[in-house]
Amino acid sequence: MTPADDLDGTTKGSAPDRDAEDPWGDDLWDDEPAIGRRTQLYLQLGLVVAIVAILAAVVVVRSDDGDTSAPKADDPAAIGAPKTETTPSADGGAQASTQPSAPGWPAEVNGRPKAFGELEGTPGEAPGGAEPGVYIWNDFDGWHLWVVHGGAVSGITGSIAGNDAIASAEVVPADAGTAEPDENVINFDLPAEPEIVGINFNPGFYANSLVFSLNGPTGPISSDLVHLGQGLAPAENPVVVIQVPAP
Repeated sequence: MTPADDLDGTTKGSAPDRDAEDPWGDDLWDDEPAIGRRTQLYLQLGLVVAIVAILAAVVVVRSDDGDTSAPKADDPAAIGAPKTETTPSADGGAQASTQPSAPGWPAEVNGRPKAFGELEGTPGEAPGGAEPGVYIWNDFDGWHLWVVHGGAVSGITGSIAGNDAIASAEVVPADAGTAEPDENVINFDLPAEPEIVGINFNPGFYANSLVFSLNGPTGPISSDLVHLGQGLAPAENPVVVIQVPAP
């Protein structure tokens, strides 16, 4: 027996025979560390992916809930913008108002009577047609007290008092009478000629009330001779005009 035969007899076969009989030999166990490293790497990558997914979910949830400490873009009140209120417009639509309007003079004193012509027109340019009396109105050109003489009206004296210093006053036509501002009062004297004579004036910026005292040659003129605004609204004498809240 040769040593080779003895080896085969001892180990029960040659090396190739052993490999054939034992497929789960030493080579498989030699690969085990490589398989373990790959598995560990896959587990680590999976853990990283899971953490990223959790963080993304947290961000999405917080975005949906919103941050109550920060104003939203569609909430103007939250960012300090004035609140808007919607009011109906003349055409049936809606218009936004950011703040309430300031008080103003009552509607009955607004507008120039048609008998006195165009805005800023003088008594000499008036087309005429107004009955004798006293006419008081307010327009874009300021305040006006004009007198149409005739019948029971023959010269007017009196005063216009406000609650703020008078800004300006002039007689029209010029030199047809007097209108003297004194602090918050205008004392005036309008003679019986010409046929139409008046006062154009502006009260103080902060004035919100005016009182017109009107006297004829024999005393206070009758209230039925006093007309207000474009609509010729009736008024008592003395005439008291007070600003009213905006509608």
